[in-house]
Amino acid sequence: DVLFVDWHYFQDQHSLRILKKFFHSLVGIPVHWVFLGKVHETMKLPGWLKADTPIQFLEKPVTFTALHGILAQLNPENIKPTDGSMDTASRTIRTLTEDIIILIAEDNPINMLLTTTLVKQIAVNGVILQAENGKQAVDLWREYHPDLILMDVQMPILDGLEATKIIRTQQSPDHIPIIAALTAGAMAEERSRCIEAGMDDFLTKPVTQQSIDTFLSTRFSSFKANTESSSMQTQTGSSERPSEQSKIPITRSDTTRHFDKDLLLHRISGDMDLFDELLTVFFQNVPTQISMLRTAVEHRDSDEIRSVAHALKGSCLNLGFHHMATLSQNLEEQYSDTLQVPVIIHSMEKELVRIRVLTGY
Repeated sequence: DVLFVDWHYFQDQHSLRILKKFFHSLVGIPVHWVFLGKVHETMKLPGWLKADTPIQFLEKPVTFTALHGILAQLNPENIKPTDGSMDTASRTIRTLTEDIIILIAEDNPINMLLTTTLVKQIAVNGVILQAENGKQAVDLWREYHPDLILMDVQMPILDGLEATKIIRTQQSPDHIPIIAALTAGAMAEERSRCIEAGMDDFLTKPVTQQSIDTFLSTRFSSFKANTESSSMQTQTGSSERPSEQSKIPITRSDTTRHFDKDLLLHRISGDMDLFDELLTVFFQNVPTQISMLRTAVEHRDSDEIRSVAHALKGSCLNLGFHHMATLSQNLEEQYSDTLQVPVIIHSMEKELVRIRVLTGY
């Protein structure tokens, strides 16, 4: 009934021809097309998409509220109304009972904290090792021989691709680890580079409990299901609504664009302790990152600008800071533009003030 199409993957003529052929094969069938795109991206659809074709748009990253709104438009009779909160619900959590060693290689502290916590919730008997760069990952692999390695692709000192190549070259036939890429992009070119380096699979960031569960279930067999009651408390009291007490004018519809609290709580299964820890780590690190960007501009260090912007983008996508993530992505893409870079950094500083007000941190 509904087709979700990521427009990012249909930019070349070959992909468009495939999409066009598929589109024409569905003529006469009542199908709703939902195109996914970057936040504020202007998507130019080809002319063969007829005017009377039911088309909707969803901005990426997709939020619970936005997805609910789309589905409510398509089939309002079967969609329960929502006020943006998520009710207490029973959910099934599967746990991996094998005694495995898992190495997580990730240089971004927000991503590391989130990934480690979610993995621990599922791999309850697992031992978690942490590496901040590719060199540490190789060293820990040599010492502990992990069964599974979740490897970030972009890391300092030694990136994930090079670290994987070293491990594959030196590994023993008696113990071959599963290596999965942690990557913010799932482009065919990037996937190809990961496969060539020796990786087995991919986990797209920001990771979720569901994506980790799905991945582990395909690699390990000792899963058991537990049904728990999970309270998704996303509505806050007056003390947790600094935006309503602030002098900065922020409308409710605008708030989610800057901080999607529902999305973050959904991603971490309503764990308020983890919620607090993630935001604390973010606001401890982001002033240093902004300072690093200013210094990099002064020294005309384009590589440093791109590296810091990439790290910031990953953190913001994980935490639901959508507009800050967009600014970070713009900076990552325009890192060598000496005119635009200072402008974007200034906008990021203003946005940081806004999200501090919204979160109360």
